Amino acid sequence: MSQIFISYANEDRNWVESFARTLEKQGWSVWWDRHTPTGQVYDKVIWDALQAATCVVVVWSGHSIDSEWVKEEASDAKKRNILLPVRIDEARPPFGFSRRQTQSLVGWQDGLPHRGYDQLLTDIASMLQAPVPLPSTVHDTPTPVLSPSGSATLARIHGYLWLIVPTLLLLVAVVTLMAWRVPTHVQLDLTVNRLEFTVGRIDGGSMSLLGPIEYQTLTIREFSRIQTNPKILEIADPRLYDFDRDTYPASAWHQVATAGRGVEFVAGEASRHPSMTLRGESTSRDTSTTPAGRLDSLAIEDGARVTLERARGSGGSLSLDIGAERPRALLTPAPMSRFATRHTTLEGSTLPGFAQPDGQTYRLVVQPSQPIVEVDGGAHALALTVRPISNGDHFKVNQAIPITAIDFSQQSSTGSRMTSLADGVEAVLRYPQIPDLPGVKFAAPDFLGLEELERFVIKALEWSPTGDGIRLTLDGVAGHVATRSGDFQRDHRLTQFETLRHNPSLMTVLAILGWIVPTLIGARKLYKELR
Repeated sequence: MSQIFISYANEDRNWVESFARTLEKQGWSVWWDRHTPTGQVYDKVIWDALQAATCVVVVWSGHSIDSEWVKEEASDAKKRNILLPVRIDEARPPFGFSRRQTQSLVGWQDGLPHRGYDQLLTDIASMLQAPVPLPSTVHDTPTPVLSPSGSATLARIHGYLWLIVPTLLLLVAVVTLMAWRVPTHVQLDLTVNRLEFTVGRIDGGSMSLLGPIEYQTLTIREFSRIQTNPKILEIADPRLYDFDRDTYPASAWHQVATAGRGVEFVAGEASRHPSMTLRGESTSRDTSTTPAGRLDSLAIEDGARVTLERARGSGGSLSLDIGAERPRALLTPAPMSRFATRHTTLEGSTLPGFAQPDGQTYRLVVQPSQPIVEVDGGAHALALTVRPISNGDHFKVNQAIPITAIDFSQQSSTGSRMTSLADGVEAVLRYPQIPDLPGVKFAAPDFLGLEELERFVIKALEWSPTGDGIRLTLDGVAGHVATRSGDFQRDHRLTQFETLRHNPSLMTVLAILGWIVPTLIGARKLYKELR
């Protein structure tokens, strides 16, 4: 098997072929050709080569960042700590890989000096525990020797250099500062269809993601158990369902003996997607304005991964996925409510013989003194889909949420990656520390990228079923702030020059130290020489 495994998109095959040949010239064995020997299984050949490799070089490009094969191979190498990512164009690595140092091979050609390629050879040799190859940038440059006449000329203009050098140094410094992008304090107001973020450090370790919200329906997935202490619990006989009236007659309901104890609904196998959907028990056909209950809180903790996504079309519902060690929700159903379960069992009570574990309908009358229903998440996850009542309050967080990462992308109907910015709604980026600096406006189909976040918070987050999407206000320092429209990417970080330019006192001090003082010293020396 080969020492080096190259992961790449098929569109970059010509570049990779030349790159692989140069690595082989170093005496290393390289696996890169994705042709499968006759009779072999494609997946197994690749997997065996990947597992046998000591080093995995992932080639990021505008083609490979959308390749599921490349991302899966990169994830495996990342877990084994043998990943060496490189990029061959200006495309940024996908979410989950952008924080890792990526070596630039943009412009590399076989046989030409390239510092990024030299550093990659050093890194590969270190990982393979092999001798470091000679760099491609080593050149023997003869040391120039000045003639006597040249030395005399240099001596004559020595005094003038004291006048010229400070100005040249200042010019170089200004150009450098204008090109030097720095982490920038930004504030963004935007509307999205979906966002995924990682929660930062929370005072006290946990907080509620949302305030009370009255729901028309609530579907719970990826839970482990749901606990309640009902006054009356009834189960419907599915054989008596009235399809013409779309309801159960009174004779279909049978009371479940609970002996005044609490009951637990336990999720079945996760592969069968157990769920519970709660609805109101109303005689009216229009339940859009009648709450079926209230979602009181949804707890999140340090390091939790939260995904919010509004339903596509006019569904008027919002999905919340929480990835955390102990996700938990509390809700208060209506005095009488109905709920349907799938692949869920009821513990603590004996059910009639007609009960079906794959799907059953219950009716619940709450205990006035104990109306709360407790929901415990499953294996580090809890998922809810909420449809609020049409005249109720909209979804809104009750305090600022600290975050360490955030993503504004979603999957299209064809499976490709697309922006989650809401259509027709303009987003605005501002610089709070420089109020007179104009804001930046952008909109879908542009992509927004925020990375390397420091002291970053979601200051406001709200959603209405009749609105354009999930409205956000973000604030904090970002080491990477960019928008991308097609193949064009625009960096919105401030330069060091812009930061200094809006600090007049500091600019004055730097001008005195960097230009005025050296120039005066030079003028004095020149005056002495001429005199």
